Amino acid sequence: PLCLLLLLQALVPSWSFAVEVGGLYQTEQVVVSRDDERERNRAFTRGLADVLLKLSGRQQTLNAPAVKQAMQTPQSYVEGWAYQTRTSAIAGEPAQLILQISYFQPQIQRVLEDAGIPLWPANRPETLIWVVVQDELGERKLAEPLGEEAELYAAMQAVADQRALPLQLPLMDLEDRFNLSPDKAWIADQDALLAASKRYGIDSVLSVRLFRTLTGETFAKASYYFRDTSLVLEDFEQTESQFLTSSVNMVAEELVDTFAVRISGVDNGTRVNLAVSGVRKIADYANLLTYLRNLAVVTDVQVLAVDGEDITLQLKTGGQLRQLMETLSLETTLQQLSEPMRSGQEFAIRYAWQS
Repeated sequence: PLCLLLLLQALVPSWSFAVEVGGLYQTEQVVVSRDDERERNRAFTRGLADVLLKLSGRQQTLNAPAVKQAMQTPQSYVEGWAYQTRTSAIAGEPAQLILQISYFQPQIQRVLEDAGIPLWPANRPETLIWVVVQDELGERKLAEPLGEEAELYAAMQAVADQRALPLQLPLMDLEDRFNLSPDKAWIADQDALLAASKRYGIDSVLSVRLFRTLTGETFAKASYYFRDTSLVLEDFEQTESQFLTSSVNMVAEELVDTFAVRISGVDNGTRVNLAVSGVRKIADYANLLTYLRNLAVVTDVQVLAVDGEDITLQLKTGGQLRQLMETLSLETTLQQLSEPMRSGQEFAIRYAWQS
């Protein structure tokens, strides 16, 4: 139907940027002893919670019954562990004992599947952050990642690391200052924010404004833009730290809703006939199959036909067609040539291979 085509067309961006997030199944925990088994098991529990949060992107993951059950025996999910003594970069601070833990990928994914929680694949879009601050005298300025307000970006980065959410901080050079004024950022002028963000090739943009009063209170507002989505968070009761945490969590929740997939392909997923042109060499053919099979949203790939430089494949996905298209749009590997057409329970769509 036409309405379906228009909806899917709006979901595909003109530009985007994603990174492959590593270390999703690893964590580090601070401990005080190499020999205390009970302390080590407590670290295994904390580490398991960290890993599940990174893989799901949702804080409520830890409340699921299947997850709570897994947390009772965290050592059974541990693939390996090692201790490391790490000296502090700050003079005078003592060295820390770090327990580095790796978890079994299949078993961790099974925990999420048993809990009915979708997996957020490692290929994740970066989010660009702008912060504008107004002091008690009414002066506004864009916060610089390496300036006096660096702690604001550091606080948001710490929260993002808990969700394995990639962030991009602005350069705040002459071009940024020319493209975005503090006043435009303060009113969350969407056109100005997205225009200033375009140089970074990122379409996930978070803008935060903070007003600090003479009495030490902070009034805050966050505006988030992702393709055709616009979200606003405003609060007068949270502390500055709490609000920054809530802002980053808002971004993570939205991206999880867009990209997270069920690993087993519940309800048989969606079947898509993918016609790809420009597959000129044997290496292109092999790379295309490898690329598609490595996508978390794709659970099965079958070759239906090969005709010269054109190849038709049937994909089975663990999510909806929208999620497949969103995932493909994160990279430049395949360029969309047509809108999806529906025939019964299957979809057909054409792409060009960018070798």
